[in-house]
Amino acid sequence: MRVAIRSKCVWLSLVVSLLLTPGAFAASPAPDGSLTSAAEAQPLTPKVNVNTAGIAELQTLPGIGPALAGRVVAYRQEHGPFRSVEDLLAVKGIGARLVTKLRDRVTVGEGRKKPKPSGRS
Repeated sequence: MRVAIRSKCVWLSLVVSLLLTPGAFAASPAPDGSLTSAAEAQPLTPKVNVNTAGIAELQTLPGIGPALAGRVVAYRQEHGPFRSVEDLLAVKGIGARLVTKLRDRVTVGEGRKKPKPSGRS
């Protein structure tokens, strides 16, 4: 009986503390005027730029160990900057499944896209 009462008290105190925590359920206006929750308003972690990251930073990504991070850096040095996240598929050991896992966590940075043809001859 005492265990059940303690269990209920623990749950009740948890619920009360969540309700009293400032900003736990807060919403803030987005630039377009819609409301977003506090959790949606801030990204959890910044994206890793695969064109500038070193081996240590690349290893912070899921599925990337020291050997694979070294191959990413070596590939980048030999072939130039990655133009898209999908270009990582050219690195030995990186497959479609890993690219899918990394897609929201990496970037190739600004200005890395292929130049548009000018249309002039």
